[in-house]
Amino acid sequence: MADYKQTIHLPRTDFPMKADLAQREPKMLERWEQQGTYAQLREVARGRPQLAGMVGRFVADAAGIIVTLPVLLCWLGWPASAWRERRRLVALPLLLLVATLLPGFHELARRDEQRIAVQFSREA
Repeated sequence: MADYKQTIHLPRTDFPMKADLAQREPKMLERWEQQGTYAQLREVARGRPQLAGMVGRFVADAAGIIVTLPVLLCWLGWPASAWRERRRLVALPLLLLVATLLPGFHELARRDEQRIAVQFSREA
């Protein structure tokens, strides 16, 4: 039988790369419990505005559905003849709106990442 161990290029790591999570997970959870990892995470998260984040995610998801569903229906709706006219009247304006707003979304995401990096560097 051929030895293929030398033909496979796997990275060298400090941790075991075995599929024995079922055996290792209880030990990891016990260690995290002893170290108080969850309590430390909760302490770090204390004072963060949770409702604003949830509302923002809800609004973003709802906006995605409101835009994506009509566009998909215009191309995938059945019978196709009934939806063909709506492509020009509904789908194209929505796609143009998204294309117009994408640079603004990108800029907001960039500023948010920058704000988080500055906050992290202050706290570190």
